Amino acid sequence: MRLQQLLAGLSIVHISGPADIEIASIAYDSRAVQPGSLFIAISGFHTDGRAFIPQALARGAAAVMVEQPPPGDGGWGMGAGNWENSQSPAPSPQPPTIVAVQNTRTALAPIAAAFYGHPGRAMRMIGITGTDGKTTTTFLTSAVLEAGGRSTGMIGTVDFKVGARRWANDTRQSTPEAPEVQALLREMADAGCGYAVVEATSHALSARWDRLGGCAFDVALLDER
Repeated sequence: MRLQQLLAGLSIVHISGPADIEIASIAYDSRAVQPGSLFIAISGFHTDGRAFIPQALARGAAAVMVEQPPPGDGGWGMGAGNWENSQSPAPSPQPPTIVAVQNTRTALAPIAAAFYGHPGRAMRMIGITGTDGKTTTTFLTSAVLEAGGRSTGMIGTVDFKVGARRWANDTRQSTPEAPEVQALLREMADAGCGYAVVEATSHALSARWDRLGGCAFDVALLDER
């Protein structure tokens, strides 16, 4: 997908370099960057993502998304000149496109949804949130729909499910980060699932994290047991 398509609808502060470039994947972890990736430098997942821009470029990132610096900040955490002079194992084959936004964390979900073609729009989306019982209710909802002859996908604390295929959730997150959520939804849509049942934690739903942005829920269940 073209970078300019991924950026549609986002509030862009500044862009340096061409936007009409092909993006092969999106990554917020520099270790997952592949040639042609858009690397989104998140501040605060575990550390400041800007510190890993040299590694992302060395792995072939075609574009980098960073946050607008606060007023009075002399740079972006690592300016273009510093990238070029960094201790990267190998230089990027061409200067990357740099996109600056107000908040890279909240930009991650709409970019992920766009990259995977908004898969939530192809299914009935059911989000289950609340204090206790989310995991159980997610399992039961999927099971009831399956018993009624519907094919479902599921994202939960314990397991992921796409149609008949089921495997353990090893992410240590009840609701994974937005790119993982959208990738799973794309698998569900491609597999012909009519329903996606998603365990939605309050953390994931919060405006600060917004891991479920772009999911377009049809039904929301609040479990307060």
